[in-house]
Amino acid sequence: MPHKKKEMMYFLGFTSYYSKLLKDFAIHARLLYRISDQKTVFEMTQERIQAYKKIRYALTNEPLLLIPNWKLPFKLYIDACGEGLGEALHQGAGPQIPIEGIEITDFGAEVFGEVSDSYKLDKNCHILTSLLDKYCKDADLANYLDDIWKTSYDNGRFHLFDGILYHRSKHTCVMVLCSRMLINTILLECHDKIYSGGLFEDRQMERIKTCAWWPSWRKDVIEYCHSCDRCQKANKSTGRTFGLMIHIQEASTPWEVAHMDWVTSLPPGGDKSYNACIVIVDRYSKTPMS
Repeated sequence: MPHKKKEMMYFLGFTSYYSKLLKDFAIHARLLYRISDQKTVFEMTQERIQAYKKIRYALTNEPLLLIPNWKLPFKLYIDACGEGLGEALHQGAGPQIPIEGIEITDFGAEVFGEVSDSYKLDKNCHILTSLLDKYCKDADLANYLDDIWKTSYDNGRFHLFDGILYHRSKHTCVMVLCSRMLINTILLECHDKIYSGGLFEDRQMERIKTCAWWPSWRKDVIEYCHSCDRCQKANKSTGRTFGLMIHIQEASTPWEVAHMDWVTSLPPGGDKSYNACIVIVDRYSKTPMS
């Protein structure tokens, strides 16, 4: 139940996407839109509470799907997150109304299995999984950790959940990787793929630190970006240094210095329908020629 205007605006913004699918949505939403106005006091009356509950019930109980028209094309929309993969099948024409929803909740099972199996081949991860197990009684195992791992362990930054190690920092808690193949996959997905946007190293670090952690992740991100040909061509710090501004010497005689430029997108003219001309201007006398 929304307790303030901002929460009500979030709710209405979400439900408005399904407004064409919900019966009497405009009637119920009108009561809620009134209290979202800045000049109106937020007060959930009994009538407004009933309107809110009816919209919520329609979203969670009534079917929101249509019978497909096999004569029209289909569009598949996919939305992925850290917990799974959601899909919706839409008709290609008219209002984008879903006709089938698909939810895959075990999308991460295969990935998590690879991560968990890789811990057995790494000394530090294998020791940490043993230390963080609730049945572990040998605390001296921490002495066998490498320095960077031991420092993070002493600071309480590692957690074990469902066989996966997580590293906690100030604002994030992400999965620990030790397999070079998985690390390269993360770097590839976050940098080279079309949907990643080809970010530079500062933005790349912001993205990586919300996905995974390994001891040398900052160094690896920098090296990966420096090895990218596209990044080096677009990076201002590695580009050509521009010269200083200098005074251009004025011409002393006519036609000593001339300026040229093309004028395009003109109305077509002549036998061959020319639509552009070259303009030459004398710098000394400002006389134009075309």
